[in-house]
Amino acid sequence: MPDATDHDEKPAPLRRSARVRRALLSGAICIAAAAPSFAVAADQFSIPGMMLGVAIFAVVMMVGSGSDRFRRFTRIPHMRRSLTFVYGLRVLISALMPVSLLADLLPGLAATALVSELMNAVGTEIRPNGVLGTLITVLVQGVLLNLVLLALLGLIWIPQRMFRPPPQRHGEAICASCGYCRDSIPNAKPCPECGSDDPPGTERATWIDRASPARFGIYLGLMTLLPILLAINLIWSFN
Repeated sequence: MPDATDHDEKPAPLRRSARVRRALLSGAICIAAAAPSFAVAADQFSIPGMMLGVAIFAVVMMVGSGSDRFRRFTRIPHMRRSLTFVYGLRVLISALMPVSLLADLLPGLAATALVSELMNAVGTEIRPNGVLGTLITVLVQGVLLNLVLLALLGLIWIPQRMFRPPPQRHGEAICASCGYCRDSIPNAKPCPECGSDDPPGTERATWIDRASPARFGIYLGLMTLLPILLAINLIWSFN
């Protein structure tokens, strides 16, 4: 059974390839999530402002997902599975028109109203549909959407924590690529199961690092291409 303090141990440093993959994945998630809003608001708000807002969230997600604190957070039993489900669901909804429009409608309206009230209260002359006004609206909408995802994460994780046993470790030395137990051959290199040259560790790598470059590229393509194509089709239908 995992020790109660496993998630407090400092993770091993990420390799450059792992950081690149997290950067690409962060960008893909943000692009897919933003596609429905682009389709609806492209003719009402500043496109550069929207693109800048998406880029800011992608950078924040990239830096956060590679941080030691977040990686320790994902070691909490059932947390990694819950995060994968929540953000996978978010990307899937983005590809399901018009469900994605309904999912983005309330946060978008709330963000627009909040920013308008804030600007009126401050007395600023920033145009709500200008670059800066659009950027602020996108950031507020993104925060609201992530609060919704955080609440959904809790609803998914808490029942697992209550009713499912924590996952067991498969030994103190396992292959980081395939999870093969290497206790009996700790110094073997490469891994006799998958041929990986990576040194053994105490936890299996995430799917982000296990997937081959080709498969990872397919994942990213599907995540981004379908929502973008649907958003473009929606823009044409509006026009």
